[in-house]
Amino acid sequence: GTADAEHTLAITFTREAAAQLKRRSPKGIHTGTFHAVAFALLRQRLTDLDKPVPTILTNRFGMMNEASRTVRSRAPIAEALGEYEWMQARALTAVSYGDVAATVRKTQTSTGDLVKLFTEYEKLKKLRGVLDIGDLLARATDEINKSVDYRGTVHWRFRHLLIDEAQDMNPLQLAVLEALRNGRPDVCLVGDPRQAIYGWNGADHTTLSEVERVVPGVTVVALSTNYRCSPQVVHA
Repeated sequence: GTADAEHTLAITFTREAAAQLKRRSPKGIHTGTFHAVAFALLRQRLTDLDKPVPTILTNRFGMMNEASRTVRSRAPIAEALGEYEWMQARALTAVSYGDVAATVRKTQTSTGDLVKLFTEYEKLKKLRGVLDIGDLLARATDEINKSVDYRGTVHWRFRHLLIDEAQDMNPLQLAVLEALRNGRPDVCLVGDPRQAIYGWNGADHTTLSEVERVVPGVTVVALSTNYRCSPQVVHA
């Protein structure tokens, strides 16, 4: 009974889930996906600083294809976009991607070729003044972390944090959460590590399965009774 709805932020992963969350939540609670929350924060921050708000890139395929022609890459564009999303989700740069991907990713294209392609793609984004989805999270996190005054404002605004489907968080989303949380204990993570299926896309289920390490001092409440599946399905 001590949490103020106006200072509560609930985050989920899909727009459909965010819409349901909004309908079910008490009036005043801020709800949205990680990307929507990050974009709202970034847009307000840049507006307050009288800086232009970047355009969100809608034709990622076209820009990656343009970058590919520039560096004469033979990488399939779909594969390149998938790897670039994974790179962003893991909070890596183009250079650090090369160090990590060589041992943990299986691609048709050589790691070196992808690094060159990603570097050119980022040059194009900067030249055109556009951001893609992954950039929203990184930029919003950077804005919070680099300014003491702005950080204080964000922490004053969002005092109670709730994260749905926490087993699907990737390192970049966890960085957003940590920037919002700033070590404060008022956070609630909900999820099921056994439903973690997005590792291929950069998610890290240990955020929830090892939550005592991620959020020291957290209280874990295990809801172990299953009401939806037969015992045979649960066992499988």
